[in-house]
Amino acid sequence: MFKNVSSISDFLKALSQAYGVRPALHGRVRDQWSTLTYNDLQKQSEKCARIFQHRGLRPEDNVILMAKSKPSYAIGFFALALNGVVTIPLDIRLSLKDQSYIMSIVEAKAIVCFRDETLKIAQALAAEFPGLSEKIFVLDDLLEEEALPTEMELPDLKKNQLAVIAFTSGTVSRPKGVMLSWGHFVFQIEAIEKVFPANEGMRVLSVLPLHHMFEFTTGMLAPLSRGGEIFYADSFIPHQILSFLSEKKIADMMVVPLFLKSLKKGIESEINRSKLKQIWFASANFLSSLIPWRS
Repeated sequence: MFKNVSSISDFLKALSQAYGVRPALHGRVRDQWSTLTYNDLQKQSEKCARIFQHRGLRPEDNVILMAKSKPSYAIGFFALALNGVVTIPLDIRLSLKDQSYIMSIVEAKAIVCFRDETLKIAQALAAEFPGLSEKIFVLDDLLEEEALPTEMELPDLKKNQLAVIAFTSGTVSRPKGVMLSWGHFVFQIEAIEKVFPANEGMRVLSVLPLHHMFEFTTGMLAPLSRGGEIFYADSFIPHQILSFLSEKKIADMMVVPLFLKSLKKGIESEINRSKLKQIWFASANFLSSLIPWRS
């Protein structure tokens, strides 16, 4: 599907035409799952893009995207990109000092956040920069607004245009930005396709933050490009993760060693709190040693 995908709008249109009413993104809040279809993703992204345009965002403006991983994160990114805006995904766990440092480097014109703790972080950050407090966009509010006329033409973002400036965590030194065009992401999606052949029925549990380009590319863009479903959980307690995998028949999850280490530690902690689980685990471990595994 990427042969004729030269821009963000081409990408969204191709997804909508290919997968339409199929589920794309699932979010879980207070034990309830909500779903966005591929059609929803395109329509809501275009709606927010027109609101951004109407409120003064222009092509090549640098805009901070501050959010937890959730279905509407994708809407926020695509809506900005449809305006030709450069997105700067910001780690909400960074100190205010590091966040302010990034803001000063990119000279951000606005902040996009959500109706949660990110709004308070955005307000604290905007207070450091005169005039920015009036340019905080709460995406939840925009999604509830009336749609603007569709005759408004959107600038869009082409392959050779800058799409994202991704910053390092700054744990060793000050955060450093990496400039990525939309073409970079298309190249990575195509490269992933060569390594992992298309599976249109894939179901992915997203556990890593979307401001990391690994999760953004392999955990969001790549699954969407092949009609997959992505699930965003509201809890990362080990037994709940296992429950999500079983309940939603999820077979894929993008992880890093640190996450696996934390998951292992959490599972062992749960086992140690229960005598019955300790007996079960020891028995399973013993039985596995008797099975003649094939190499």
